[in-house]
Amino acid sequence: MDNIRAVIFDFDNTLGDRYRYSYDTYRYMLKTYLPDVEENSLLFESMLQDLALYDEYGNATPKDHVLKSFERRYNVKIDIDNFGKWWVEHQYLFTVLFPETMETVIKLKEKYKLGILTNGAHIAQWGKVEKSGLLPYMDAVIISGDVGITKPDARIFEMMADQLGVKCDQCVYVGDTFSCDIVGALNSGMKPIWIWPSERARPSDYEVTRISKLSDLLEIL
Repeated sequence: MDNIRAVIFDFDNTLGDRYRYSYDTYRYMLKTYLPDVEENSLLFESMLQDLALYDEYGNATPKDHVLKSFERRYNVKIDIDNFGKWWVEHQYLFTVLFPETMETVIKLKEKYKLGILTNGAHIAQWGKVEKSGLLPYMDAVIISGDVGITKPDARIFEMMADQLGVKCDQCVYVGDTFSCDIVGALNSGMKPIWIWPSERARPSDYEVTRISKLSDLLEIL
């Protein structure tokens, strides 16, 4: 990858540990709206784990599907009129990075221009970026909710390359969702890197560069 001038990242489950902060958001929800369920009880943890399953790694659409599935399973009612809006306004508050993220970003910054390109609502994704402490290291940040284009549309990847002042074929794009991140990067001419933790590795016959943690980038770039 000798011609690479920029490294661009997805945010959730790439830079940020979405599993952790989503779990903590659902925990907060249960404590707030089902106070009669004892925290850390077997029932409480069962509810949390099912919410994580219904969440589908953040790909559940519409978001209300999560809450409706949960309410049917446990025969309860959560008093949130618009769960999608509630989620956008609360999840980012619990944002945490993967342990190796900050150090990896700082090292990559010595050699490359850096950017974050993520799907999602303005308040949610900007909140995560700002809370993470990564903003000072980024040369560009694009949130799909701000521009009206979502991954895998090649135009949003091209927009990022333009903001960084490089060509698409001079960019690496790192993300965890194949249909958004890998497909979008390939459609735009960027070099995709699929990140997925080794303990949850997804089988795939498609030939694409894969890493199990962000710091693996330092060995291949």
